[in-house]
Amino acid sequence: MRNRDLIGKSDWTPATYETVAAERTAPSQVIVIPITGEVRGAFGIDMRTAEDGTPVWIITHLPTGHRLPREFLSRDAAMACVQTLAGLDCWAMDDPGQMLTHPDALYARRLLASAPGSRAP
Repeated sequence: MRNRDLIGKSDWTPATYETVAAERTAPSQVIVIPITGEVRGAFGIDMRTAEDGTPVWIITHLPTGHRLPREFLSRDAAMACVQTLAGLDCWAMDDPGQMLTHPDALYARRLLASAPGSRAP
């Protein structure tokens, strides 16, 4: 499990955590990227610059290191989304495949897709 020592914080705490991404030249390989942001529960948030130059906030699922498929236009919007998603059991898992088949996963995707202050990347 990634970021084990950071999971479960009850308040937003500054931290550096690991994210993962597919290697562009070898998509079956994963690269680990350290990110500096804030963590709470099973999530991390950090500010980045989107491809169109817009500053956005990204939510990362700490146990897997995977970013969620939305960009948030403010820190408050990202924090509100984390608060909404935090109560779902699927986030306690560290296997992405199991998470996607968990009964909460469909509901989580709907909540994420309709999150105020967000957009698709």
